[in-house]
Order: sequence, then structure tokens, then C-alpha cells
Amino acid sequence: MISCFNCRVLRYFSVCSLFMISSTVSSMNSSEDSSAAAEPIIGANCKMKNLGIFYSEKEIFDILMDERNRNRRNVSDLIRVYKEKCCSLAEENTNTTKPRRPFIVVESNHRPPRKLVAKQLADILGGEYISVPPKCLREFLYTFDYSGLLRRAYFGLSLYATAYEVKAVYHKKPVVTSGYWSDQTSFAISKEYDLDKIPEVGHSIYTWPEDLLKPDVSFLMNVPQRQVDGYATTMLPDNFQEKRIVAFRRMRRPRLREIKDIFYYDTILTQMQSKMLNVFMHPRWKRKNVRY
Repeated sequence: MISCFNCRVLRYFSVCSLFMISSTVSSMNSSEDSSAAAEPIIGANCKMKNLGIFYSEKEIFDILMDERNRNRRNVSDLIRVYKEKCCSLAEENTNTTKPRRPFIVVESNHRPPRKLVAKQLADILGGEYISVPPKCLREFLYTFDYSGLLRRAYFGLSLYATAYEVKAVYHKKPVVTSGYWSDQTSFAISKEYDLDKIPEVGHSIYTWPEDLLKPDVSFLMNVPQRQVDGYATTMLPDNFQEKRIVAFRRMRRPRLREIKDIFYYDTILTQMQSKMLNVFMHPRWKRKNVRY
């Protein structure tokens, strides 16, 4: 069950932040408008945090509540809004025995078709599409520098905020989202590793956070490049999307059901519905109290 982390001021550094306080960091500007280059760099054993891969809500707050970050106005505002607007959603939906509807995630190697298909799938199912970041944290979308650790922490926290919004809805109707934990993880892996160095199936890097709501079904849209030409907004290495697909395919629990080499969204949606029907017809879903 997801629980909202107690956002109190820590009286100690996190274990990770004890490893390295360089002279560059110690001389950084203490103002709230400091650039991303001046943000503290976490030590070597916390490499996953630096990449933007988080395995608990607490890990995210270790960064936000570090003494070099917690007094920044944008950070304190983020924490306050998260507690007041996002965590409160969980308090309103504490009945875990009530039957619920499916929670579905749609991922892709390209962003524009992913969001379009996810929204269409929600409409077909009579459900709701919830974005990442969700409404309760969207006001901070452009607050933190694009290359900074605080921005990665913000997107990590957005996953938990999304989970709260999902739980507030999925007792009434199906919920579809995109850009969830698997997406952020595959993106970070693709930036860090060469194609032949991407961790194999079973590596701990793919371990789903225990305190983050898991989707009932996850889809991977492996979209041909020519279908999304003209949408590119960020310059990435030539094989970046190929690396993303490899990382997606090596994820388990939950694994992603791949739909590839299809140019028509209607066909993609039909395949998704067929795969969902096969999944939810299984007797174990009745035991889980999930109604398709």
C-alpha cells in the first residue's frame, strides 16, 4: 500500500550525501536561483539517484530535504503542495476491499504517439487518462532546471503523485497513464549505458519500487521512426531509441507487452484490447477483485 512519506526536516544527511562534498559544491551560490551546475552531486554508490531512478519515496525526499535544498523556496513549495494536494487523495480512498477497475500504462520509444494512444484507450474503455506529472504537481513542470538533480527528483515524486490520483479514480473507472516508472527508468538507462552494456534481465536496476502502485497491464508501443518524423524536440544519439526498447524489453514484474511495426493507431488499439481481454479473463484477476 502506498503511504505518504512524512515530510519533516531531517536532522542528518542522507547516507548518500555523506560521500562527497567537493570544493566546487561548497563554493556554490546559496541563492534560490542557483543554476543546475551548482546542485549537489550525490556520491558514487547512489548512482541510480543521479540518473533519476528512484526505488522509494524516501529516496526522493533524501534529495529534497538535504540541507542544501530544503530551504529553497521552490523545493519547500513542492513539498507543501505534494502533502496538501496529492497525499490527501489517498486519505479519501482507504477502502482496499472494494472492487476496482484496471490501471493500465502505455509506454513507447516515442512520446507523441504514446500520449495520443493512451488517451484514446482511456476513451474506449470509458476510463480516465492521468498524465505524469499529474494535475496536483503540474504547476512545477518548468520550475527546475532541465539538467538538474532536483528536476529528476521532481519527476520521481510525480510518479507517486500520479499513483495517488489513480487510486482516487480506479474504484469508479479504468485509468490509463503514460510516462510512468518504466519510462523514466528506460530513459535514464539509455543515457547512461552503451547498447552492449545495458543491464540484463534480472538486474536490480529493473526492480520496481515496493511503495509505488504497479500497473495491472503495461504496453510498449515500438513505433517505427517514420511514423513520428517531424515531432522531434530533443537531439538524441542515433541509437538512443533502440537502447530504450532494449531496456523496456528487459523489465519484468511488471513486464511490458510489446506492440511493434504497426503504422495505424486503430490497429494498435485493437491489439491492446485483445491483449487486455486475455489478461483479465484469467481467474487470478477475480481473486484480485479487479473488474475489466
